[in-house]
Amino acid sequence: MKGRTVIALTVVALLAAGAALLLGQASRPVSLAGGDYLYPGFAEQINQVNGIRLLTGDEAEGVTLERDDTGWTLQQRFGYAADAGAIRSLLLKLAQARVVEAKTSNPELYSRLGVEDVDAGSGNGVLLEIDGPTPPRKLIIGDVETRAGNGTYVRGQDETGSYLISEELRPERKAEKWLDAELLNVPPALIKSVTIRHADGETVRLLGLNGHLALTNIPDGRELSSPAATSPIGRGLENLRLQDVMPAAQFDGGEALAVITYQLTDGRLITVDAWQIGNDRYIALELGMSLEDENGRGDAGQESEDQATADAKPSTPRADVEQVARDSERLAGWVYLISVPRYEQLVRRLEDLLRPLPDQQ
Repeated sequence: MKGRTVIALTVVALLAAGAALLLGQASRPVSLAGGDYLYPGFAEQINQVNGIRLLTGDEAEGVTLERDDTGWTLQQRFGYAADAGAIRSLLLKLAQARVVEAKTSNPELYSRLGVEDVDAGSGNGVLLEIDGPTPPRKLIIGDVETRAGNGTYVRGQDETGSYLISEELRPERKAEKWLDAELLNVPPALIKSVTIRHADGETVRLLGLNGHLALTNIPDGRELSSPAATSPIGRGLENLRLQDVMPAAQFDGGEALAVITYQLTDGRLITVDAWQIGNDRYIALELGMSLEDENGRGDAGQESEDQATADAKPSTPRADVEQVARDSERLAGWVYLISVPRYEQLVRRLEDLLRPLPDQQ
């Protein structure tokens, strides 16, 4: 009886040891060879990705991108829209990445490739975590190889082996770089009029004429510094892009230094509030539609300032009201950091446009 018990226990022990060995082998990362995809089948899983995190070893806040029914947003910027194109480009590169060659498995040599762990304040690489597909992906992105060709050194966070892969991965480390930077894109030809009201009372008025802006309130005895002096104002909303963003409720800039109102030939009205705080330049945007009727008169029956030239201009299709409403909802409630040169285009003064007086030359 005792002999049978010993045999049975021995068999159980052997089976348990075998199972443990198999489980250990199954959980161990599979070694990749040259030409293998880094993530086989990931191309079919891209649309399953619903979260991306980028972490570094420094004190940066990191990047957390989340996707819902409305699209991609950036957690570090209060859920503002993220750059879906940049995100998709990163995911496609991962899907296309193939192993060029296996590299070191020695932790002491990871730093030479930039693939050491990024936690505990160490590491020069970027830890990329992707949620959605099964299993989640956790990849340390190291240095880009530039001496012997193109590619990037990488290592799975929970793996020992590192690899040189075929794709160049240079994910942005700063959260603001993942924002959807496009605000507006209004070509100068669509501008009907511009009014720039400065906080000190100075007002600059311009009228759109055949794709150019004419200054309507030139002081007596003065003239434009050049025929193209007003052109920068006309390009103020062309490819307008942000550098950073914050909720308007958290912005404490006081009274705007200037308020710029654009009336467009397609019926849109765009109001820009502008602030200068130290070396930074901020704007807030408000979109709407003109209430003018087909005769160029508003609700009060007052002629628009450019009605005199309306008959000479080709008609422009009226902007889609629903699209304007969507754009208004997208832009309202935020304050945007923009570049200094673009800010200067928006807030021109009369003296910026006029030829200096003789005693000032």
